[in-house]
Amino acid sequence: MTTNYRQERQLGIVLAWIASLIALWPLLDDYSISWGWYLAAITFALLSWQAPGLLTPLLKLWLRIGHVLGIINTHLLLGIAFYLLITPLAIIFKLMGRDALNLHGNKIASYWQRHEKKWSPNSFRRQF
Repeated sequence: MTTNYRQERQLGIVLAWIASLIALWPLLDDYSISWGWYLAAITFALLSWQAPGLLTPLLKLWLRIGHVLGIINTHLLLGIAFYLLITPLAIIFKLMGRDALNLHGNKIASYWQRHEKKWSPNSFRRQF
């Protein structure tokens, strides 16, 4: 996994923003600023500006975590979509006897359908 200065700088800026928001969060409840988080925000901002190479190990960890979360989310969301949406629809269609592809009942040699429209080469231009 290769990284570059741009990614490291972006990570530093994102972490600086996150730390500064956490530092300022207590102000909503009339508490004082969390100075530890404020110092972390300044540190991340300075590192991303002056020495982004020092953020490389943190970036590699960040990318690994993102990759694992992406895999989990993909499988979870696709599983939910399949079992909660597609499977019940297929069962309902089966019970209703719907055959959207017209595969059952026709015992013909080919499922090709002839079209009577004649196509010109200009009909294929600017299709969208």
